[in-house]
Amino acid sequence: MFSAELKEKELINQLCEIRKQKKITQEQLAEMTGNKQQAISRAENNMHSPSLRLFCNMVNALGYEIEIVKKGSVQNTK
Repeated sequence: MFSAELKEKELINQLCEIRKQKKITQEQLAEMTGNKQQAISRAENNMHSPSLRLFCNMVNALGYEIEIVKKGSVQNTK
């Protein structure tokens, strides 16, 4: 069963881990995305559901991209 809430938390947790691996602070990520540090913190601590715009900006700032893939399809590795 698909749970949007669980998927959201999983994706945000992945972004948080990527940010930490890259040694980027919340303040730096906020500057990179044009947001406030508090917005990044609330999203990472699952206190606030980030807007799609904020989420996409975080993904982009960390050097990743979002791709929609049909369920059950095999992804090509680049």
